[in-house]
Amino acid sequence: MKIRKIAVAAGMLATVSCCDLHATTSTARGFYTGLGFGFGWRNYVGKTTVPVAAFAVQAPPLAAAVDVNEKLKKGKPAFQLFCGYDFAWKSFVLGFELQAGYHLGRIKKTFKLIAAAGAVDDAEVTAKASPYIGTLLRIGCNVAGVAMYAVGGVRFVHHNLRMRDTAGNGAVAGAAAFDITEKKWKAHPCAGATLQYEFSQGYFARLDYLHTFRVKVKSVVKCSDDTVTLGFGVKF
Repeated sequence: MKIRKIAVAAGMLATVSCCDLHATTSTARGFYTGLGFGFGWRNYVGKTTVPVAAFAVQAPPLAAAVDVNEKLKKGKPAFQLFCGYDFAWKSFVLGFELQAGYHLGRIKKTFKLIAAAGAVDDAEVTAKASPYIGTLLRIGCNVAGVAMYAVGGVRFVHHNLRMRDTAGNGAVAGAAAFDITEKKWKAHPCAGATLQYEFSQGYFARLDYLHTFRVKVKSVVKCSDDTVTLGFGVKF
């Protein structure tokens, strides 16, 4: 009797396991789309050189050009739309995804421009909201509706950064000693990971982390960013 019960239990377990594997294979494949919300940390490193002539009326005047190096990093809300297609072979999943999103809000930092004789002028660096689009390759494993992916690709980010003199007391006739604006789309290599859970047939939630590697924007600014989003989507 015990042997029969054990055999029946083992058969039921095998049936459930096969059904789960079949469900995983069938639901992991196909088109999907969704929406994610979270935070994006934009990391700007700005550099410029203020020439001596810009501070000709400063007392005491500059003896040499001043290099300005400022870092600006702060988390702001971010959201993204995503869509893609997954191929599945048993528990192995290979997918391609397109993203479009936005880092919301302006970030700002004020600082003192320091020369050998002391503080020279007040200055400011600001970065406005940054839209982005990206294309990603996803490679992962899906077991019983829980999937883990390694992701990588390219994200195109629009940078809108400004470094400027705010006091205006160092330049001739009170004009700004320097005012540099960078506006440009730039391609960033990116990599990250996704944890995804299918809580109902065709519906899923996912947690995404993506890092874009630092690249130079024109001549004076380098930028990278990190985004963490919680998303919800549907698979067709």
